[in-house]
Amino acid sequence: MIGVITEVLDSGVSIPGKLSILNFDNMDQSSCVRPSLPLGAVDYQTISGAACMLMFDMTENGSCELNANIYVSLNLAEREYAKG
Repeated sequence: MIGVITEVLDSGVSIPGKLSILNFDNMDQSSCVRPSLPLGAVDYQTISGAACMLMFDMTENGSCELNANIYVSLNLAEREYAKG
């Protein structure tokens, strides 16, 4: 992530003026960058619960086919590098 920001800035593109960067679930890196990156946090508890239910359904039905869409929310913590 830090390498991407460095290359973008070196090429003359302003952040967040021309480009916004969003960091997903990597708090360690986002805390090292100034100004700090907005952080998108995925609800892994919901994802893992849905995956367990799908596996349970597959074993109950004796099927190895999986045809499901799982939608989860994304919590966004906006910071300085986000376009407002």
